[in-house]
Amino acid sequence: MNVLFLTSGMPYPPHSGGQLAQFETLKRLSAMADIHLRVVSASLDADAVGCSVMHRYCVSLKLFAATPEFPEDSSSSVPQRIRQHQCDAMRQEIADLLAANRIDVIHVQGYYLAQHVPANASVPMLLFEENIEYLLDRDRHRLAIGLATEPPWTVSREFEHAAWRRATMCGVVCEDDRRQMAADVPVLRVRLLPDGWDHLRRECGGDSRENSGNHRVGFLGNYSWPPSEDGAIFLLERLWPQIRARVNAAELVLAGANPTSRMLELARDSDGVTVTGTIPSVGPLLERTDVFLCPLRVGGGIKVKMIEALSSGCAVVSTSVGAQGLPLPIRDALIVADTPEDLIEATVTLLRNAEARQGLGARAAAVARHLPSWNDAAELIRRCWSDLADGGNGDGNGLDGRDGP
Repeated sequence: MNVLFLTSGMPYPPHSGGQLAQFETLKRLSAMADIHLRVVSASLDADAVGCSVMHRYCVSLKLFAATPEFPEDSSSSVPQRIRQHQCDAMRQEIADLLAANRIDVIHVQGYYLAQHVPANASVPMLLFEENIEYLLDRDRHRLAIGLATEPPWTVSREFEHAAWRRATMCGVVCEDDRRQMAADVPVLRVRLLPDGWDHLRRECGGDSRENSGNHRVGFLGNYSWPPSEDGAIFLLERLWPQIRARVNAAELVLAGANPTSRMLELARDSDGVTVTGTIPSVGPLLERTDVFLCPLRVGGGIKVKMIEALSSGCAVVSTSVGAQGLPLPIRDALIVADTPEDLIEATVTLLRNAEARQGLGARAAAVARHLPSWNDAAELIRRCWSDLADGGNGDGNGLDGRDGP
């Protein structure tokens, strides 16, 4: 097969959960199909670093700078995610590619990139949604996060639904999102395409964890993603002062790419806080983490950071948003709390009780071993591509034999 893979942000280096998922699957899919990777980038210099690695897995690769348009007032009727990823050069590139080459499948990673696919394209399209974006916008409106130039979240829903209807098939990472899409637009063909988790198997497996006695709390994210930044700021402002007051030896480590100036300012003014920035591997960090605290208030899909923490044997405390999309056996292996008081109480209790947190972490690691591997994840995507290339007459979603609800 010849597959056009359209995404935002180079999959390598994998500084976010989305990048990690794309990198791990594309490595494997490159042995099954000829992949033409096209990237619309909001950070051209950072993404250019990964070109040499991704060239190993793609028969062709081109990187384009996004040319976003943001009005000075709030009158725009186009969702921010679409405006952020505008690129006339990409539209022309895809039109030229489709005209000059036999492309069997177009894989679009996010509804906001469908704008670049010609309306008259006859090639089947798989629209893969890591999150249902309009639900993120709804929560951002509820919490008043970054809304200066945003239309109502219902506008995002209209645009996203239109992209779903345009696709030949849609893919999601969790059953919660599959149900939501099927309820919103019942005619859709939606397949469940979960992420893998075994990239951590060579680094840590939860069997032998460091017992430093430092009462270390951790959180991980790419903080250029607004939900991760909001979670970190919520943790620093609302949760950490009381946790530190009750466990005065506690340490907080905020790891991951692109910490914001607000995060760094709050960390400097707080006791026991380290902001690491980008780290080469999350495995060693998680092995040294006693409690992984995931205070996300906005989010969708399955959070790779949660799978990594659970797989490594961390005791995990999370909001309902952080736990969203996880299979029920996994959800039963962590503590879910949504008020600041309950998040603080659960974290303090685990920090003070080594037996309780070790038992919770061991149960999480044991259950996580039954999650799909990246080989499984890549094979499910390959089946979608194959079904679409063969005319869409496949055998369902590859998990339960069904498309849609």
